[in-house]
Amino acid sequence: MTAQELLEQLNLLDENERIEAKAASMSNCPLRLDIQTDTLTASQGLKKLRDAGLSSNPEGLSRNLGGLSRDPNSLDKAETERKAVVRDALLAELPGELAARVGALGRRSPPDAVRDVVLELLRQRPWRLEELGHILQRNPEYVRQKYVQPLPEARRIRMTRPDVPNDPEQAYRAMETQP
Repeated sequence: MTAQELLEQLNLLDENERIEAKAASMSNCPLRLDIQTDTLTASQGLKKLRDAGLSSNPEGLSRNLGGLSRDPNSLDKAETERKAVVRDALLAELPGELAARVGALGRRSPPDAVRDVVLELLRQRPWRLEELGHILQRNPEYVRQKYVQPLPEARRIRMTRPDVPNDPEQAYRAMETQP
């Protein structure tokens, strides 16, 4: 069965000769727009073309329109890359020794070691929980509960906006040590 016969059988096209060449290499969106049909019909037609070996676009996805990836981990990869860029930018702001200490922290570092690094970070400048989460590679809520929450009670850090504790821009800084 030729592509033209298949398209005629599916009742997708009125002008088969004009569109046959296009349909073999098209993805769903351009085909749907060109023949003014619904998504399901266009997808079914493209699937049959692909299965018959008549499509030069085996994925059936748009190369030009940024079609969805068939890789289920692609979104995770993009998010991981974005987090790495943010972390690198934050690390670049730090003095070398402190950046090395942060970089040396692993996922299973002792809580006291992480808390010491957090205190040292807060001595440099005020930090928001989101920033601390990025640089420590941990969930911001986990950072708050495990490392930050005990420190104000011990009078080691303070909020930058104590009047509005739930402010999204809330940051923390180390308290000045008294001689």
